Amino acid sequence: MDTYERIKQLCDENGTSISKLCIDITGSSGNTSTWKKGNIRNDYLIKIAERFNVTTDYLLGKSDSPHPSTNSDDELWELRRIMSEKPGARTLFSLSKTADNETLEFAGEMIKRMQKESGYGDE
Repeated sequence: MDTYERIKQLCDENGTSISKLCIDITGSSGNTSTWKKGNIRNDYLIKIAERFNVTTDYLLGKSDSPHPSTNSDDELWELRRIMSEKPGARTLFSLSKTADNETLEFAGEMIKRMQKESGYGDE
């Protein structure tokens, strides 16, 4: 299965058309014929992989598994998914880069307390 076929299959599985995906990724549906010929810019390929939460190796046919197979890679993919779906998680991650462990633990406890008080529990 070539790259275009893999992308089309992912579109089908996710209830979208390849034309709609092409417009979302490139701003134009005209690139669809270019993609069909196997000519997909690297930046578009990366965006497609991110959209469907798969690896670029999978899209390129270098791997038959759409996701990395090791536990640590699976965890990284999950974190990446969360950060793409929740902008606040990205903000917290950015802030955590310069925080020490004590500050991070305190922030975590504050979030747990706020969740409990608001009735959200652990999400």
